[in-house]
Amino acid sequence: LLAVVTVASIAISACLLLWNLRARAISQSEMASLNLTRMFMEQTDKSFDAVDLSLQSIQERLQSDYGRQFPLDSMPVHLLLSTRIAGLNQLTALYVVDEKGVSVNSSRPLPFTPVDVHDRPYFEHFAVAKQDGLFIGKPSRNRIDKTWTLYVARKITGPDKEFRGVVLAAFNISRLEQLFNTLKLDYARPI
Repeated sequence: LLAVVTVASIAISACLLLWNLRARAISQSEMASLNLTRMFMEQTDKSFDAVDLSLQSIQERLQSDYGRQFPLDSMPVHLLLSTRIAGLNQLTALYVVDEKGVSVNSSRPLPFTPVDVHDRPYFEHFAVAKQDGLFIGKPSRNRIDKTWTLYVARKITGPDKEFRGVVLAAFNISRLEQLFNTLKLDYARPI
């Protein structure tokens, strides 16, 4: 009888220990997942902040007295876009769209072919809806190279706050995917 009680208590103790170890492993996995999620959220947030700062600097420059003297399709504006994209690996290009909805300048190598984008949500947001601030669109196909792109934009205004166009950043979705694919988690194994 004593042997049966001893074996039963050992079995119960072993089951309780295994249950406790399982609960700890689940808790640690949840904590690791939360920390990883926070890290990716902060990294993504910093990427968008860097892009927005670049857009704001272009917007301010083009809205200044000095910047307004240059047409939006001029070489100085192209050079401005080309210098602002340096170091922003998450972007494929920066664009300037005029008040008619034609993409007239870009950070891409010259010659640049203008593209009509008057029907795109980022242009309608500022030209038709008369909104201000930062616009972050839904992913859509880029009309130049047909890749999935996320557009982030700010409005360009004149001295009397009239609409002059849009400064636009083409966010490379594949770069975001590469960031999130750097860590492969194995959730198939049972705990």
